[in-house]
Amino acid sequence: MSNILIRSFDNTAFGVEYDRHGVKKMAYATKEVIITAGAIETPKLLMLSGIGPRTHLADLGVPVIADLPVGKNFQDHLAVLLGPFFVDPPRSFLIDRDITLKSFYEYKSDGNGPLSTSIFQGAAMISSKFAKATGVWNWPDILMLLSGVAGHKTFAKDMAHAFNMNAKIIKKYYHHAAGRDSFMIFVAVETSRKGGILRWRKRRWMHHQV
Repeated sequence: MSNILIRSFDNTAFGVEYDRHGVKKMAYATKEVIITAGAIETPKLLMLSGIGPRTHLADLGVPVIADLPVGKNFQDHLAVLLGPFFVDPPRSFLIDRDITLKSFYEYKSDGNGPLSTSIFQGAAMISSKFAKATGVWNWPDILMLLSGVAGHKTFAKDMAHAFNMNAKIIKKYYHHAAGRDSFMIFVAVETSRKGGILRWRKRRWMHHQV
């Protein structure tokens, strides 16, 4: 997406503008517009649509629709990927092996088979010793997600695209796992003691410069 469509007379969002293979397109809402583009892309899209700190939008040359503290108190979930942990029985979800015409038929006919699974098969919220030391032991600060998706041929490329990472670095550590049944665990920090501020260097939405 490149812009939120907002009516000027009542400041109501009624759709979004997006780019499809180099062609500008628009999608219109029948009820409401909900922006869930992540901790970085959401404030970026809001600010480039004219919703944000007036002085910063003026520096970018963006007309101000609403002067709001968008981009302040920035908090993101720092995470690490543990694994892969190899398993002997073929009980993980391996894309290269399990996405077949048969699996499509199984899912289409009765909702079963490999395609009925999700990326994550288990989750846990944990209060670390640091949370307990600050007296918030009942407010978990660590999230653990178990993924039964094994490393496939394009794992490095897909992960790089999903998390804005370097595909070469990912391939260096995970190429040996391609095609082998395994599972992984994502460990993420859920609470932050401090926050930051997001500001953009350029107006054009495709520039990821903070």
